Amino acid sequence: MMHTLMAATDLSSRSDKALHQAALIALQCKARLVILHVVNEAQPAELVDRKTSEAKAILNACAADIAKLNDLEVDVVVRHGTPYLLIAETARERAADLIVMGAHQKDVWRDLFRDTTIERVLRTGVAPVLLVNEDPIAPYRRVLFAIDVANPSARAAYAARNLRFLEAANISILHAFWTPGKGKLRQAGVNPARIAQYVEETALEAAVDLVSFLHQEGLHDPIEKILFTEGEPVSAIRQAAARWRSQLAVIGIQRRTGLRRLLSASSTKQILRQVTCDVLAVPLRDNPRAVRDPTEPAYLNVWPYP
Repeated sequence: MMHTLMAATDLSSRSDKALHQAALIALQCKARLVILHVVNEAQPAELVDRKTSEAKAILNACAADIAKLNDLEVDVVVRHGTPYLLIAETARERAADLIVMGAHQKDVWRDLFRDTTIERVLRTGVAPVLLVNEDPIAPYRRVLFAIDVANPSARAAYAARNLRFLEAANISILHAFWTPGKGKLRQAGVNPARIAQYVEETALEAAVDLVSFLHQEGLHDPIEKILFTEGEPVSAIRQAAARWRSQLAVIGIQRRTGLRRLLSASSTKQILRQVTCDVLAVPLRDNPRAVRDPTEPAYLNVWPYP
């Protein structure tokens, strides 16, 4: 059951799409909608005050229209500070079940060195985050679940099927598997037919693992199609979403430490930047006894999926 949904907007046209999508989902789920705008405080105080007042006026008018047309409860929150920190903090304070955000403005050179706000929000793990790339649609009908059964975050991704706004979805599942040692076999001159057999055996093992995983997770939903593909997950997700004309791709996010954290963040970043349909990123529930990384925000609490 979804009770509160939060749309974070920077007042751009990209955020307008996300706000519209958030309103449609809130209506579908009969949830309260919180609209948040964060004014960056790294500017003169007079400018911060003026932008805060302007944002409140714009968003209060927008909220009134949304509430009137859709019979929704809508709250407006305008704060000033560091955007990603305040988005996560407000989501935690409001017990948001979902954060909805628009795509960032692409800058190829800058994006090589900087994380986007949505990527930073995701790292806090405070709630699932819906990245809206396409024109608003409700309900989502064609949904792609990217599942790696070797990764615990698969449970986070698959748990998203319990979100009420996906109840009417036709679910397709993608599993990209890796064949360890295949390159070395080629370098060693192993017969191509033997390598092909090895790949086939690996695919069969992946299929068995996926079926086992779905049974363990209590599969009750009809699956429209399942695709097993050998190779790198990011390109596999991008290609499958395009081929199946998916309206939404669902991925799980696992918090990691050290090099594993860097590799995981890199894959997530590529998915968010390369997949053109909407993307729902769902954080894995934290182990409450786990030692927290002291370099990360102290307020982390991950969405409590079933």
